[in-house]
Amino acid sequence: MHVTVASCFSFFDGISVDEVVARSHMLHAHKVDLSTAPNALDNPSPFPADDVAVFNEGRWTVVWQDNGYPDQFADAIAASPKVSRAVIVFWNVNADQEFSYWENGDRVVRFDWPDDRTGTDPNRLLTAMTDTVLKPRATDEGDTAIPDYRRLLALADRVTRIHLGPDFLNRVAVVMGHLSEDDN
Repeated sequence: MHVTVASCFSFFDGISVDEVVARSHMLHAHKVDLSTAPNALDNPSPFPADDVAVFNEGRWTVVWQDNGYPDQFADAIAASPKVSRAVIVFWNVNADQEFSYWENGDRVVRFDWPDDRTGTDPNRLLTAMTDTVLKPRATDEGDTAIPDYRRLLALADRVTRIHLGPDFLNRVAVVMGHLSEDDN
């Protein structure tokens, strides 16, 4: 996977890997050892396009969808009151992007652009946003409100305390599969 093309990362607190696999309607789900896989943030994927990877990271279940988007299943899982917290990060080559933070099925913060926040408490993450998606950078030439995927993942890191570096898939137990044709 080369995540500069398109990706959807979802972080769920309060739901297991098996439950995410079942609720996403993933086909051909199987555990794989990716401990020696190439660094996913920097290399083309060794997997077919549209594959989904699900793994545990502490108390969170993390989902990476190559070429996925939140409406496929992540938003529905996050909207479940059973999920105590959820973070969803999405971007694609068309400069579409989305960040959302959920608590107990309620979308607390959502934005495509950081200045256009919606949700039941759109300013909840403003402090964390200041050092991530709102932080000025020299290449912006004065435009400080354009996050790239690394900024969105940095905000997710602040909320979940999960850092997804280039080797985020290098794990022994990852469930891989793909979505049904009805979901694509």
